[in-house]
Amino acid sequence: MNTLEQKLNDLDNVGAVVELTAEEAEMLGLTIETAENEEDALNARFDEVENG
Repeated sequence: MNTLEQKLNDLDNVGAVVELTAEEAEMLGLTIETAENEEDALNARFDEVENG
């Protein structure tokens, strides 16, 4: 099993945190997080709800 395939399988685990490379994220059509720190990244998950 290749690395990306294993990462996708890991997503089936509740609470799993899976890190992707920029290339993997692009391949999957995902956006890349550009927050300067972890707190900003976690808070960004509410942006769409607040701005929507």
